[in-house]
Amino acid sequence: MSSHNQYAKYGIVIFVGTVSVILFQICFINFISAKAVSLIPIKSDNVTLDRGLPKFYNCIEQAVKHSVNTQKDPYFKAEPTKNEVIKCYYKVLVKSASGKDDNGN
Repeated sequence: MSSHNQYAKYGIVIFVGTVSVILFQICFINFISAKAVSLIPIKSDNVTLDRGLPKFYNCIEQAVKHSVNTQKDPYFKAEPTKNEVIKCYYKVLVKSASGKDDNGN
């Protein structure tokens, strides 16, 4: 076998190995980076927002936990539905901005 053919074989092996390693790293990094991000403390000039956002996110988290067994789509076993977000928005942010409690007072 000539040395040219040997170099061509090694070149193909190195190329395939390099592509395989790159694809593995891309897939592995995407898998690892898919974690929930913790909320940072909110400090703005809007007191209603500062107090309401943590309650809003807590409301969404609780809504997802309560509906986890009723969801058919696996995506919504960990993520809120549009209706859950809207309900929490009105329950927490709109009511607190208007100064009303849960009884409308």
